[in-house]
Amino acid sequence: MAEQLARLRRGDAAALPDGPQAARLMALLPGEVRATSHGECFVVVHRYGLDARHGDRPLLAALERDGAGAAIAGGDAALGTFDLRRALFVDLETTGLARAMGTLPFLIGAAHLAGDQLVLEQWLLRDPDDEPAALADFGARLADADHLVTYNGRAFDLPLLQVRYAGLGLADPSADLGAHFDLLTAVRRLLRHRLPDCRLATVEAHLLGLIRVDDAPGSEAPRRYRGYLFGDDPAPLLPIIAHNRDDILSMVTLVDALLDRVDRIEGGVLHDPDCALALARQAERAGAWAFADRVYAAATDVPEAAERARRGARRVARAVAKAARS
Repeated sequence: MAEQLARLRRGDAAALPDGPQAARLMALLPGEVRATSHGECFVVVHRYGLDARHGDRPLLAALERDGAGAAIAGGDAALGTFDLRRALFVDLETTGLARAMGTLPFLIGAAHLAGDQLVLEQWLLRDPDDEPAALADFGARLADADHLVTYNGRAFDLPLLQVRYAGLGLADPSADLGAHFDLLTAVRRLLRHRLPDCRLATVEAHLLGLIRVDDAPGSEAPRRYRGYLFGDDPAPLLPIIAHNRDDILSMVTLVDALLDRVDRIEGGVLHDPDCALALARQAERAGAWAFADRVYAAATDVPEAAERARRGARRVARAVAKAARS
């Protein structure tokens, strides 16, 4: 694959998809061609209203949540200003898993709120030469956001994007982001005791009431994109585009599911003390001492959590005392 992409980069005409093939792909998708200073790119666009649902939850229920809950769930004080209206949800489909210039993000999916709609855009590379234009157009969207939301984006998506921008000599639009809410980190810390694994599909089934049917897993993305580039049928790429879209919709809904646990912490102490104590620990990381202390106080009455709660309460007391001295 690397050599084939290198041939594309060198402009080897025999390696490029023919015009009709790209045209057939575009005809199958609700998209538009956008002009940038780096050329043209193709963007698939979906729009969802306030009444849309994903799984068993309203898609945009997190509009009613505040930043304090995001800071606690994410364990990051910088998320204290989190607002769904100023967030950008991002997920990539790539030709590999390395965070290096040899890995091409051939599909960049992102969702943001525009008025009373969630707008989900997918920058799809009709061929690798579209990348500078796609990154430039996506970069304008990212630069306009205050918060980035991903699922494992801290370890993969964001570093790869930064490598691609640097390698192409483009300005990094993530430089001024206010905070990064990596939902995988939050899920691992809060819910790994309840889940067989922390894959997004598993989390969807347990938290969102969503079972995907006929989903093409992201692991098939490199093969299907290669098939599009060097084959004659663009249709097998469509399930990867749908998979990326559904990943992003699940991320939007998952924010509400996580923040719901913060808002309902009193009942959570008895129903799921492990999650409650993990939330208190996240609150400590975010400096939300009052929340953490309230959880630890309640958890001391739960036998299986009492000793951990007392240790947590002592940590909070020491942290508060240290803050008062400084």
